Amino acid sequence: MIMTQKGKSSFTNDEVKKIEELLEKIRSSKRKKQLFLRNQLRGLGFYIINYCSSRNGFTVEDFRKLVRDGSISIDNDLQS
Repeated sequence: MIMTQKGKSSFTNDEVKKIEELLEKIRSSKRKKQLFLRNQLRGLGFYIINYCSSRNGFTVEDFRKLVRDGSISIDNDLQS
C-alpha cells in the first residue's frame, strides 16, 4: 500500500507559534483532550504522523529540529 503525506510542510510564523503551543498542551493533557488538540494541529495542516511514528510522543523540540533540518519551512509570504 502506498501512503501519501497529508497536510503541508510550510507554515507562517503565526502557524508555527500555534503548533508549538498545541504540542506543549498535548504533552500535559489527558488522552481525550489530546485527541481534540491533535485535531487542531491537523486543521493547521500539521500531521505528526508525517514526521514521527514513535509512540513516545512528539515534542516542541522535535518540531524545531524539523525546522532546523529543513523538513519544515517557515514562509512569511503565506497567508494563514
